[in-house]
Amino acid sequence: MLPKVVSIAREPVMMNTMSLQDGFEIDVELSAPTVDLTPERIQFGRIFVPIWLSCRYEQGAWLRPRIQPLDAIPMHPAAVVLHYAQTIFEGVKAYKCADGSINLFRPRENARRFNRSADRMAMPAIDENIFLEGIRLLVDRQREWVPVFPGSLYRSEEHTSELQSLRHL
Repeated sequence: MLPKVVSIAREPVMMNTMSLQDGFEIDVELSAPTVDLTPERIQFGRIFVPIWLSCRYEQGAWLRPRIQPLDAIPMHPAAVVLHYAQTIFEGVKAYKCADGSINLFRPRENARRFNRSADRMAMPAIDENIFLEGIRLLVDRQREWVPVFPGSLYRSEEHTSELQSLRHL
């Protein structure tokens, strides 16, 4: 039985309607997958959906979240993550149900763990509602990339310090 914690509506989300604070910037269209998503043939960590959600933290505030094309992350050689491993990783799974709806497995718990880790790592927490809405919007855009059960789309949320400093913070 699939967990039903958060469902994503089967009808398209109104992408031009901003639902939280200043909302999300969505500047990409996603085409249907051209790879075989049969669960038995998928190799974990080998297929990447070509869009992601990005949100920068600058001058004490999170900027507007963006859904954009997947790309490399440019980073200065003195980025704190490279010297002190100041980074957080949290995974969220999306499952496709028999009726075509998409369910996320315990995303609120993922958001809470993400922020507990941020606190431990001396990194800024992100508003839980922005985290949840961002995942919901992103997975809704990735709907065709969610394989049938028992497969799942594994979203890896990361929080990485790109601060340029070789001095321990």
